[in-house]
Amino acid sequence: MAKYRKWVLLGIAAALVISIAVVAFGVYLPYRGAGSAMPQTGEFIITQQKDGTLVLHWPEADQADRYRLEFLLPAETEDAEPEVVYRNFFTGSTECVLPRLPENRELIMRVCAEVEYRVFGQKRIRVSDPAMEVTTDFQIPVITNLQWTADPDTDTVSISFQMREGDSCRYDLVGSDGEGTELGRVDTGSLELHFGDDGALPVPEFGECCTLSFRAMREKPGLKFYGTQSAGLTVTRDDLLDRNLNLQCVDQGNNVFALTWDETKGEHYEVQLLDTDSIQWQTVAQIAGDGERRYTSPHLAPFGNFTYRVVAVGGQTMEDSPYAAVSDEIAYASGASAVFATIWPVKDLEAFRDSGRTESMGTVNACTAYCVLGEQDGMFCIRLNGETCYIDSSYCLINLSEYLGTLCRYEITNSVASIYMVHEFEIPDVTGVVTAGYENVRLSDGSYLVPLLYPTAQKLASAGQAAVEQGYRLKIYDSFRPNKATQQIYQLTEKILEDPVPEQTYTGVQTDELKLPEPEDGEVLTYHMVMTNGKYGLNYFLAKGRSMHNLGIALDLTLEDLATGREITMQTAIHDLSCYSVLSQNNSGANTLAKIMKGAGFGDLISEWWHFQDNEARASLSLPTIYHGVSAECWMADDYGWKYRTRKGTYYTGETVTIGDSVFSFDENGYVITR
Repeated sequence: MAKYRKWVLLGIAAALVISIAVVAFGVYLPYRGAGSAMPQTGEFIITQQKDGTLVLHWPEADQADRYRLEFLLPAETEDAEPEVVYRNFFTGSTECVLPRLPENRELIMRVCAEVEYRVFGQKRIRVSDPAMEVTTDFQIPVITNLQWTADPDTDTVSISFQMREGDSCRYDLVGSDGEGTELGRVDTGSLELHFGDDGALPVPEFGECCTLSFRAMREKPGLKFYGTQSAGLTVTRDDLLDRNLNLQCVDQGNNVFALTWDETKGEHYEVQLLDTDSIQWQTVAQIAGDGERRYTSPHLAPFGNFTYRVVAVGGQTMEDSPYAAVSDEIAYASGASAVFATIWPVKDLEAFRDSGRTESMGTVNACTAYCVLGEQDGMFCIRLNGETCYIDSSYCLINLSEYLGTLCRYEITNSVASIYMVHEFEIPDVTGVVTAGYENVRLSDGSYLVPLLYPTAQKLASAGQAAVEQGYRLKIYDSFRPNKATQQIYQLTEKILEDPVPEQTYTGVQTDELKLPEPEDGEVLTYHMVMTNGKYGLNYFLAKGRSMHNLGIALDLTLEDLATGREITMQTAIHDLSCYSVLSQNNSGANTLAKIMKGAGFGDLISEWWHFQDNEARASLSLPTIYHGVSAECWMADDYGWKYRTRKGTYYTGETVTIGDSVFSFDENGYVITR
């Protein structure tokens, strides 16, 4: 019996041990499995959103079914417990929007992880140990009074701002997606950012920008507190450019000039030309801000004065100015240029593919008008049968009004009303009429064709410039004269030599002012007596057969005052076919003219103070006598295209015309649409 009792007691003891073990493991193991801890090296992160709310983020615990967030006022005494001012639970999240909390007070911020477990079917909760907590106030870090300036000389942006003592500032580069990439942090209220190759940031491309944002932050162990991201600042390329618009000019030849300039502030550039009549700047070209900063002028009119400037428009304009930058003015004078001038070969000329005369392309016809497209090695480039070719420029008349422009003045009276007279007395059928061969010289716009052999025209350019330097301008009354006109004038004048002069002069000048010869008793005063005074013949004043004018190497001209435009007083009127016009009668004005012309290489004529000729060209070139006059009719080019000019100098506009065997259409500006 005792033996059985022993075993019973042992069984009871074993059962009790087993029961205790079961209870112990049933409680301890779930409890132990619910153990959790907040990372003690983790940080609370508080971020203020754009709407002003504060978002709190904390790190994850080892495990958590939920988090308990508490804000507590620190205990006032050692025995007292902290006062809970806010408590909330968050499942499946490690962030929350903070409620409104007491201001200007330090608070304990504590987060605990809670893990649920069950003991014998009953739910229990284990709180992480230790909790994660930090003590802080909730004064939001903020950036105020953000200001900045750019220094274009150093490509530097200087930034200043204010923030609370102890706070720091993080500055970010904002991308196109609005997200920021941290560039750095500063603990003071200023910083400098350098742009360019040697800087931390590239200079923005044209039309792009560099946007920076700034955010105040407070850091302490276990906490990062970010204020709202500021509006920041936007740096454009314009900010880092100065206003020094340095303009350079290069002469490209043939009155074409290329302007280049430095990049400066502004959205685009305008090239402006000064209008000398209105004294106003006229925009001739607009260049995009990111375009090539270069402007090439068209072929400018010869011997004109041109003043250019470049302005930067838009962007950061100057005070009291519509422009962001203005360059200095560049003024220059154009010179003689044959490009786009009209020429007439004095004889049939062989045309070549290049200026080296390596391949023949046919023949150009004498006295046919062509437009010069270029000049090289003594050859003119023209268009013949749809192709460019080269002809000898020495055997071409060139239109002075296009070649020399305003260097000279032109009044070809033979094309309107001839002023050939014998000392103010009319020559019937010559004076006051259009001279034969000049019918197409005066164009519809009032301008004249003024042909002269090209080598001679080059000498005239020198003479014209010498005249201007002395305060004069050459005024040309005649240049190339068809042989047809020479013969007609001679024949008609010869017919009336023995006729008595009229009682009244053609011009209204009183005869007693003319110092006319005194006829013998019983004689009448004839044209011959007034013309020759017994010393000269008709051939002194008029060529019977060939004149130097017929070769295109002679000029009839005078001087005018450059300032007033008035002709200088000479001993007679121009084209006065009389002994009063001979060089021995020259006054100071005629002597000045002779000095200018002879200084440029011209020879004179003993009987006419106004006549000068190129004897060098006469001797070196085999020049034919040209019988008929010239016409303006031909294809004309300029920088913008081709036009067709009629005999009267007009152009076809907005119409379709048959020219030769082809049909051409012209736009409203006169340029051919198809050629």
